[in-house]
Amino acid sequence: MIGNNPVAEIIRKSNARDLGLSAEWHWIEKVLQITDTDDILLREKAIDLLRWNYLDELNTFNYFTVEVLMAYYLKLEIIERWLKLDYATGEEMFRRMLGELQNSYEFPNEFSIKDGKNKLTTGKVAGIIANLVIVDVDGPVSQNEICYINLGGVKLMAEVIKVLGSKAYTQVFESTRGLKIGESVDFMGHMLEVTLGPGILSRNFDGLQNDLDKMEGTFLKRGEYTAPINVDQEWPFSPLAKAGDQVLAGDWLGEVKENWIGHKIMVPFKFEGKYTVKSVKAEGIYKASDTIAVLTDKDGRSKCKHGAEVACESAH
Repeated sequence: MIGNNPVAEIIRKSNARDLGLSAEWHWIEKVLQITDTDDILLREKAIDLLRWNYLDELNTFNYFTVEVLMAYYLKLEIIERWLKLDYATGEEMFRRMLGELQNSYEFPNEFSIKDGKNKLTTGKVAGIIANLVIVDVDGPVSQNEICYINLGGVKLMAEVIKVLGSKAYTQVFESTRGLKIGESVDFMGHMLEVTLGPGILSRNFDGLQNDLDKMEGTFLKRGEYTAPINVDQEWPFSPLAKAGDQVLAGDWLGEVKENWIGHKIMVPFKFEGKYTVKSVKAEGIYKASDTIAVLTDKDGRSKCKHGAEVACESAH
């Protein structure tokens, strides 16, 4: 054995079948099992599947990085090899990679991978490693999507940090003590959101925008989420747009003063194209939940804007 490194030293001193390397690399035992296979084609397929899974393992906590791109490049090379050796196997691997791509990224609506009814995905807890919970899903999920994990009737908020095939890796924002395999999980179909509006500058929040002033004790109870804004509180509103104005996403419709700071009420950024202002509330006192403006799109369909929301899109 030539070399002066830890691996060479282990091999020189070991008489074991695995050359003493299993402690360093857990996949060595799998390689030895593959070498016992007599069928050469099955052996080659098993080796490439091991490589494939190892690439997934290396990128468990990587997102859209150069490491992920390199992993997909290496997978494409494996697929190309098998399209020449055995077309059926190559096609199977290609569909597997396509499924990983579909479940890992959120596509525009026109390329939606959800069914026509936009049914929300559910799942079951398949693995628990502290605050990392692995979920078997029954449909498509997106990276960074929010889900709620059921723990004896208590809903624990979590975020999808990685998707591999039918398994979603989620980070739970609270303690998972007592969580069991098989518990149900509901995916929300949206990412972590923040509510903006009057009142946000007068409160203390945690990282999930829970209002800390509403806590009964030193800490929030597990599964307890508080409303960030009091939607029934009234605020002085001044219009900045008028009926007939043409507006785009981000344009100002009005303003609400909180202390000396003005909150601009804007056309939601998710609205695409031009809209016509159908109506705007007159200057006065309104609740944060009141509709202060109604817009119409080019087809005459109405959309509303509340004083305190991420975005409101309901027909009138």
